[in-house]
Amino acid sequence: MRRSIRHLRALSSHRAAEYRASGGPLRPHPMTVPLWCLVAFVIWTVALVIALSVVRLRHLAAGGSVRDFGIPDDRRLIWRLYSAHLNSLENLPLFATSCWWRRCAA
Repeated sequence: MRRSIRHLRALSSHRAAEYRASGGPLRPHPMTVPLWCLVAFVIWTVALVIALSVVRLRHLAAGGSVRDFGIPDDRRLIWRLYSAHLNSLENLPLFATSCWWRRCAA
């Protein structure tokens, strides 16, 4: 029994090495500059969500009303974060599509 398990492990590792050498999908793909920019944009969008959540929770903890969130006022941090978050959500699919298009064209 032990010999057959060892044999299977050696055989599978040999086939995996052969597959990698032939250029199969096990080879890692390099990250291009547009893909790194896409990762940074996603991180920025998530950071805006976290910042908006923190500001909203602080506002509510200080006794603020939920109705204050719906009043457009560019002087308030909540509204500016909300606008930045909406802009990011609108532009993220466009940027991801352009990165995907560039990746497929290369």
